[in-house]
Amino acid sequence: MIEKFGASTLTLFFVAGLLTGLATDVGVSEEFLWVVLLCLIFGVGVSMGLEVDRIVSTSRKRVFQGLKLILATITGSLVGGVVTYFLLGEPALRYSLAISAGMGWYSFTGTYLAGIDPYLGFLGYLSNVLREVYTYVTYPLLGKKLRYSSISLGGATTMDTTLPVITSVGGPEAGVLAFVHGAFLTLLIPIIVPALT
Repeated sequence: MIEKFGASTLTLFFVAGLLTGLATDVGVSEEFLWVVLLCLIFGVGVSMGLEVDRIVSTSRKRVFQGLKLILATITGSLVGGVVTYFLLGEPALRYSLAISAGMGWYSFTGTYLAGIDPYLGFLGYLSNVLREVYTYVTYPLLGKKLRYSSISLGGATTMDTTLPVITSVGGPEAGVLAFVHGAFLTLLIPIIVPALT
């Protein structure tokens, strides 16, 4: 489907939605967004189900690649936290690491860090929301040439919110890898973030 319209279509729709939200006061309820997300994930599941034989046969070969991708995502996120700390000088290094270790899971990271300090909660929420948005914009541009390694852009979001864009650009195999990647990170983040604070 993405080949028919071009990878930039996803970016254009995102920008159009962003501009609409900035230019109007149209309200979109959380319930509506939840239903849309469920429909997208259902569509991804149907797409994967139609190609299950091919996915299973190649998935065994991708186990080691998936483990490397998870390790690279964690390492890259923490390095990003260190670089941000040295560029900005705040917040403290441990909090900068904790914010980056949220890896896109803004609802957990923001809430957890807000329990320490509201400012940290704001930073944790905003930086991880921006990571998700960055994935929506960037994966369609990088996903054709770097369809597996670019999955790490989304961090934990690759098992849910960014899964549709990854599957539509990278294909069903990338979708399976993205789902596993996001699921493992979702299990690890509640351990890593508190350990760093």
